[in-house]
Amino acid sequence: MNRIQFIILSSLVSESADNNVNAMSIKEIIENLRSLEYTYNSFYKHTKALLAAGYVAAGLPVGNSKTYYITQGGKEALEIVKGGDGT
Repeated sequence: MNRIQFIILSSLVSESADNNVNAMSIKEIIENLRSLEYTYNSFYKHTKALLAAGYVAAGLPVGNSKTYYITQGGKEALEIVKGGDGT
C-alpha cells in the first residue's frame, strides 16, 4: 500500500463509507481531500488497485458514477499500516 491508497482508505473510514449504501464516488473522495493535489486519474487508478486487492468494494452507483466502500480487509490493512493491532 502506498500513501495515496492509505489516504483513500482513511477518507472512506472517516466518512463512514463502510457499506454499499454509504459508498463514495471518486469525485466525492476528491472533494473531501481537495487540499491534496492529486488528479482524478490518480485516484481512479489507485482505487482500482484497492478494489483488486479486496480493500474496497463497489457500492451502489450514484447516477453514472461508481462508488466504493472500505471492506473489513481494508480496515485491517489500514490498522497494520498505522501500526495498530486493530483493537
